[in-house]
Amino acid sequence: MGLCLLVLAVACGKKDEQKQGAQQAPAAPKEYPVITVAAQPTDVYTDYPATMQGQQNVEIRPKIDGYIDHIYVDEGALVRKGQVLFRISAPQYEQEVRTAQASIKIAQADVNAAQMQVNKVKPLVEKDIISHYELESAEYTLQSRQAALAQAKATLANANTNLSYTKVVSPVDGVIGLLPLKLGSLVSPTTTTPLTTVANTGNVYAYFSLNEKQLLDFFRDVKGNTLQQRLATLPAVSLVLADGTVYSHKGRVETASGLISTETGSANFRATFPNPEGSCGVGVRVRCGFLPTLITLC
Repeated sequence: MGLCLLVLAVACGKKDEQKQGAQQAPAAPKEYPVITVAAQPTDVYTDYPATMQGQQNVEIRPKIDGYIDHIYVDEGALVRKGQVLFRISAPQYEQEVRTAQASIKIAQADVNAAQMQVNKVKPLVEKDIISHYELESAEYTLQSRQAALAQAKATLANANTNLSYTKVVSPVDGVIGLLPLKLGSLVSPTTTTPLTTVANTGNVYAYFSLNEKQLLDFFRDVKGNTLQQRLATLPAVSLVLADGTVYSHKGRVETASGLISTETGSANFRATFPNPEGSCGVGVRVRCGFLPTLITLC
């Protein structure tokens, strides 16, 4: 019995020595990745709410009185400068052209008759058969008839101009807007509602504002003696569309008001973007009515 207890005590003592040795053994060091920090240039972007407008928004209005006889385009159609958009029925202008043409024929006949009289009197005066007064009178009559002919031609040109107004053409390349007036509508130069609007979106303008602090930073950090020189040194800007995508074409900040509004405490800037595909039009001016598009300035 005593021998068994001795063996058990010796075994327990060996186990305790093994545990102490394991606790005193140093742990192996762990390896971690090392990154060397180096200075390098980077671009910092700032977003500004912006509103979009086409390069031109032209209201198409009639220049004469009449009824809309024909509409050659539809809403949203692409049109070219000089393309016929509307035809106005105004027969009175056709009648004015015919009247002016007849007046020219009468005036031309009077000129021919006056010229014949001058040709008749002139040799008689040279031979002292009749007085020089007769020749002067005939020449004055000829000048009067020539002036009447010139006036008749001017009247015809005026009538042709008025007749040309019966065809309403587009003054610019662009996109047709709404067509509030339909066939048969009576129009005149005093009509308050335009026939339509043509938006030239070959280039689009993005208008954004800088507050007073941002404007001070702009004048402090951007080099240049004048405002235009400072704008010329600015890098290209990007446009974030309403769906969050970045517009494929870069733009340039071209103009700035330079004056701080007393109402908003900000100054207005304008960036111009090319729009050859017509994908960035006036329709992306505002997102959800209160979340505007963003212009990103580097």
